[in-house]
Amino acid sequence: MSNPHLFQPTSSAQFEYLDRKSRFIATADPVETSAEVKVVLQSIRHQNPHAAHVVYAFRVGGLSRDDFGMSDDGEPKGTAGRPVLEVLKGSSVTNVLLSIVRYFGGTKLGTGGLVRAYTTAAQGVLEQLSVEVLEARTTLLLDCPYELHQSIRRLCDDYAFQDVRIVSESFGSVVSLELNMRTELMPDVGAAIRDVSRGTIELDRLKGSPE
Repeated sequence: MSNPHLFQPTSSAQFEYLDRKSRFIATADPVETSAEVKVVLQSIRHQNPHAAHVVYAFRVGGLSRDDFGMSDDGEPKGTAGRPVLEVLKGSSVTNVLLSIVRYFGGTKLGTGGLVRAYTTAAQGVLEQLSVEVLEARTTLLLDCPYELHQSIRRLCDDYAFQDVRIVSESFGSVVSLELNMRTELMPDVGAAIRDVSRGTIELDRLKGSPE
């Protein structure tokens, strides 16, 4: 992809490739952390207990960083995980795990054949993948008195169509909220909170941290 934007999956996708009776089942799953990668891989291995190999490559980190990982899972070094990772690096897709389950068909493919098969499977599943533009997002933390809690929630509901989310709430002497939104919305949301609270929730108490 030549588009300067980064993209992320909106759902999972699957693609199957057959080469000399070996089945290569490629799946692309949305993930945001390496911890999520481990959980998804455990599930894939559990679903495919008789597979010869579960090869994978991932890219996570969004706009702030790029973290990559890969595994040949017993295939000859450089013939499986590396080609899948190169396909991923050549795309504009991030926050994604590409896993390829191989069921051996009885005929060895050789080094070149393996590279071609895993490359083809990785390219095929990316072509099936639905994506959206990855936008800069910010997390805001704020404390509000109980009497303003419902007003703040209604405000967030009003902005929900613009993808402002309440990530968490905790209840102590005050209500602590964690809001997540596109970074470009921060000034408007901050001003609205100030208006609703009539200045009792100061904007300098809002801490932004880009994801």
